[in-house]
Amino acid sequence: MERVLLKEHNYLEWEEYIRDELLARALWGIVEGTTKPPQKPIPKTETAAAAPVDPDTPESTDSVYMSDFRRYLIQRDTYNDKVGMATAEIRRSLDPSVRRRYADKKYIKAPDVLWKDIEKDFNRVAKIDANVGLYKLNAIRRADFDSAAAYHSRILEIATELRNVGTELPESVLAFYMVQGLPTGDVWLAFWTSLTSSDSAGSCQKILDQLQIFERSYAWDRHGVSAYTSQSSTALFAKKGTAKKKGAETSGGGSDKAPGGDQDKDSKTIKWTQKV
Repeated sequence: MERVLLKEHNYLEWEEYIRDELLARALWGIVEGTTKPPQKPIPKTETAAAAPVDPDTPESTDSVYMSDFRRYLIQRDTYNDKVGMATAEIRRSLDPSVRRRYADKKYIKAPDVLWKDIEKDFNRVAKIDANVGLYKLNAIRRADFDSAAAYHSRILEIATELRNVGTELPESVLAFYMVQGLPTGDVWLAFWTSLTSSDSAGSCQKILDQLQIFERSYAWDRHGVSAYTSQSSTALFAKKGTAKKKGAETSGGGSDKAPGGDQDKDSKTIKWTQKV
């Protein structure tokens, strides 16, 4: 599994990763609190010391007790080693920008406290991030991107950000926001109608496929729907404009009629009179 460092906006992804790592190293019980430190044996003979002594000193010289005490020392040292390893493993998985917040020495022997403090801090951030992510989806617009693919990719990125903070959006909701961000106007009305009446409306990928086909048939201009004209129409308009301009130049820039236009009309009138 690829290593995941805890940053500002990926707490849930990091939590899943580091828990698996701690489980694989038999350290999760230390962090969770289910693995308890070994207890110093209690002597059962009359040779027990009258006053309490420190954990490193036996309280009896009884052979059975001493055997239990030596076993306790080994178990205690192993437990303390695991405590240090758990703390180190958690801190190594923190991004440098986050690690500085948890540099307090109290965490060295208390990985469970370190875990709870991180959880408390980042669960609060996750709630804020979810609201921000939903706002981003609601505000996203196709006109802000150079291509339909980039527009689609950004929606998926926001969905991933939301997933990392605990908000899983279904595909149909993402598709709704993708359609909502498309331009409006007469040109798009037919596309919207066709899209919503098909099975593609609930799939971002299918919407992207249709959107790319649609946009290839039209000249894309991010500044407004009025700039959407079909390529064939654009070429036709260009030809008409050129012809009109040439006609104006020929007539000296005055009337749009071709030279001799009135003469043709008079000739037709004369011919009709002769017939009568």
